[in-house]
Amino acid sequence: MDKEELIIQGAIEIFQRDGIKTHTMDEIAKMLKVSKKTLYIYFRNREMLVKRVTEYFLEQEKAAFQEIIKKADNSFEALRCVINQRMKIVDQLNEKIYKEITGKFKNVSAQTDAFEKGYVRTLYADLLTKAQKEGFILPEVKPDLIARIMISAKLELINPEIFPTSMYEFHEVSQTYYHALLKGISTLKGIEHLKNLECSNAQISVA
Repeated sequence: MDKEELIIQGAIEIFQRDGIKTHTMDEIAKMLKVSKKTLYIYFRNREMLVKRVTEYFLEQEKAAFQEIIKKADNSFEALRCVINQRMKIVDQLNEKIYKEITGKFKNVSAQTDAFEKGYVRTLYADLLTKAQKEGFILPEVKPDLIARIMISAKLELINPEIFPTSMYEFHEVSQTYYHALLKGISTLKGIEHLKNLECSNAQISVA
């Protein structure tokens, strides 16, 4: 692991814990135990650091999805476990980070939106199509439509203006939504599979 990656990983921990704007670049360097010169060699300013952190985070998310798909026994299991992985990531967010990203750091918001509407939507549609052919998804369901609904919902599930964190945790909101969605589009075979399937970070229960 090179120095840039170590800095990025450390910055992710700091941002998740304290928010993006809380610390200056000099403070970040001190917390990461690197010289200010070293930090500025890789990142000229905070905006560049945040942009690279976002790119790295999305690259890691892609890699995690591909690993899940490779290990899954079928496409429905892959879909379920990809959703669990995404819920795990959402659980790491907080209201402060959300407001900072959608406020001052709109370039980051644009990066993540493009990732959601491009890569993730295509991945969902592909897994849904394959799961439908395998008999887990109802034949009348339109995979691309469901994929688009999932993406549009995801962008609002973490919106504290719609779901105040004083009333609901991100985890509770996501779990309720995906529970209803997966159960609603599944065949009896799919519902039985949902009851029995456990992912490493399983968070969706189907009664």
